[in-house]
Amino acid sequence: MSRKKIFSSTALKNNKNLNRQDKNIIKVVEIVFLRRYTDLRSRDTDSFGSQQKELFMAITLEKNKTLSLKKVSSAIAQITLGLGWDPASAKKGGFFSGLLGGGGGAIDLDASLILLDANRNVVDKVWFRKLKSNCGSVIHTGDNRTGHGDGDDEQIRVNLERLPSNVEYIVATVNSFTGQTFNDVENCYCRITDQNNQELVKYSLKEQSGHKAVLIASMARNGGDWEFKALGEFSSGQTVDALIPQAQALVG
Repeated sequence: MSRKKIFSSTALKNNKNLNRQDKNIIKVVEIVFLRRYTDLRSRDTDSFGSQQKELFMAITLEKNKTLSLKKVSSAIAQITLGLGWDPASAKKGGFFSGLLGGGGGAIDLDASLILLDANRNVVDKVWFRKLKSNCGSVIHTGDNRTGHGDGDDEQIRVNLERLPSNVEYIVATVNSFTGQTFNDVENCYCRITDQNNQELVKYSLKEQSGHKAVLIASMARNGGDWEFKALGEFSSGQTVDALIPQAQALVG
């Protein structure tokens, strides 16, 4: 909206029937109104910019899509990979399915990270039997044996600044150590939050499968940046060691 549309003050001030005092009052009112209008426009812009930033920061990826972490946050020196899942709905498998371990029962899945170098050789791995990497920059916060509850079921914290320079790839996996399959699982996801606990990206697994593991996401070093990729590749491997060959094939 232009100033001319907001005010007809020019016409008023040119009115010969107005004295000098009236014209000065009109001028003051015009200045106050314009300042208020400008302030409101500025606030609207800031509010929109904030909403736009918030929407941009919460990006949901589709399978095989990639995102540069540095493009969505400058606070990626330390990140957290949050992994979550739920037991499949009880009504899906029925009463007897629930008794047999599916359909809403406890699901004991294990989140792990496989660290690879440029030649895809294993540098280290972090899982529920080894909660801290040799370099100390990767820490698993502990095993969840049910899958119940809101929020992340397991989290793995990564200090990207302290990560050894020969680590070029990080592969996030989720496997069933007890042998349950991903037909018994729903709402499986992997997400990354930055050091300000701001969610940067999330990938949700849409498929179910008779397999016992999934290589859900990977990260690749790109200079001073890291690129997150949604994988969603199922596997029959029941331990993190069994998933290494597939992890090596998926990166690079």
